[in-house]
Amino acid sequence: MHVVLDLHQDLYGWAVNGDGAPDWAVDTGGLEVQGIEEGQPWYLQGADPAVQAAYQSFWNPADGDTRLQDHYLGALAHLTARFADHPAVLGVDIMNEPSFANGDLAATFAIQPQAAVGEFHNDNLTAFTNRAIDAVRSASDDLYVFFEPTSLINYFPYPGDLIEADIRDPRDGAPRLVYAGHLYEPSVHDGYGYPEESTYVADWEGYRTAEAEELQAALWFGEWGGAPDQDRMDEFVAEVLDLSDRTMTGWSWWSWDPGGWSPVEGDGTTISANGERLLRVQPRAVAGTPTGFEWDADATVFHLRWDERAEAVGDTELSVPASLFADGIEVVLDGDAVADPVWDRDAGVLRVSPARSLGAHDVCVAPAGSGACT
Repeated sequence: MHVVLDLHQDLYGWAVNGDGAPDWAVDTGGLEVQGIEEGQPWYLQGADPAVQAAYQSFWNPADGDTRLQDHYLGALAHLTARFADHPAVLGVDIMNEPSFANGDLAATFAIQPQAAVGEFHNDNLTAFTNRAIDAVRSASDDLYVFFEPTSLINYFPYPGDLIEADIRDPRDGAPRLVYAGHLYEPSVHDGYGYPEESTYVADWEGYRTAEAEELQAALWFGEWGGAPDQDRMDEFVAEVLDLSDRTMTGWSWWSWDPGGWSPVEGDGTTISANGERLLRVQPRAVAGTPTGFEWDADATVFHLRWDERAEAVGDTELSVPASLFADGIEVVLDGDAVADPVWDRDAGVLRVSPARSLGAHDVCVAPAGSGACT
């Protein structure tokens, strides 16, 4: 298991009914936070003048003092140094869902028409992102740096607001950057079901894949999900997972375990409806460079293709949940049936090790006896 350390904030800090910043780093200019009415979505708290003031004290301090950002980036560098050599830690997400770097709520509403057509460029967030990359690099040249566009950009979705050409990774060698915007279809996020007319998933894919390529960054959506019992949740999860396979994009399901949106029920052991939806065969570790993969849920068939790299070591591993294959599996590797697949049913991991020929490989997994891979 790999870990991404996420510097998480929602509504800036606890002192303004959110989470994230410690109380000493919350400057509301003397404004007292007011609560929202019971039953209203939590994010409406963001319109509170005290929350808005706290954000602006961080992003756009009236006196120009960057003290709060400086402390934040110092904490980011300290955290990176602490875990830089930990074998499980893959990288650091510099800030969860950054909001209001462009200005307060009124300023955000004002730039909506520009943002909708990709004409808003967030100089402030772009500069902060570069400072954060530098902070991580001051402690580690190896960890991946995860960063996000403004959270509202993800929500609609709009074209990203970062200035791609200005983002840079100062490490030696290829950049280790991950573009990590979240994927929350608004209606699904709020529990109202997945509208048949929604173009959200297709729009997100078009915008984010192009932006990641321009950024020379891997693409990863660090949060997605929704309540399990809403209308057309099956279709939503299937569409997003197909997007992930098609673009070979990693993801992380938002889950406050157990219960709620979680893949497991409140008892902590029973697979939930969301857990069932997420069960599929997928690559776990590829000994080379993957060139494509897809999962056919109806046929219960998975294909993976990859090119060898001379420096790659170890087996190629696939996550193959045993519950999907009650009667076993058939595996075809590079056109030949594998007589005795190395499949750990308890761990749900299949290992394949083709002959090293510095060429291309493919593997197919299907239900035993189906002949679907031949």
